[in-house]
Amino acid sequence: MRIRYSPRTRIPHFRDDTVQIALRARLVPVRRVLCGLLLFSLSGCISRVLEIRSDPPGARVYLDGRELGRTPVDHPFTHYGTRRILITKEEYKPVSEEITLKAPWWCWFPFDFFVELWPGRVTDRHRVSYRLEKSAEPEANLDRLLRNLDKLRGKLSPSREGEKSE
Repeated sequence: MRIRYSPRTRIPHFRDDTVQIALRARLVPVRRVLCGLLLFSLSGCISRVLEIRSDPPGARVYLDGRELGRTPVDHPFTHYGTRRILITKEEYKPVSEEITLKAPWWCWFPFDFFVELWPGRVTDRHRVSYRLEKSAEPEANLDRLLRNLDKLRGKLSPSREGEKSE
């Protein structure tokens, strides 16, 4: 009896289960490597935070003309560069300053590539703190505001009388 071999011919002592097991055994290392690369690439994270403090706390903070809140403030940012900070509080002199946020060495090329792939979290913190000085004459400021209010009332009252007479 002659057996003709063709691609469709089954060999009696060779089972399909062994083929599947052999294929699975070859794919296991590939799957492990792909899962490891996926987890490794998704795990890196750099966060940048600008911490603004004042003495006394509770002062309003403006960054580039936009209000961030009251001190202490932790503001996340994306880009480095020059920023304008304004800090105000009642009965204290306002403080305005231009600060420069510089990138650390590990954010420079080519180091940044490896830091982004780092499996942990990396945080770049920039801390600034200000001591606010008491205003010299808070009562004088109040008197000046009341005088300005009286002037505004004087300007409004003739226009309202003109509206009533017509």
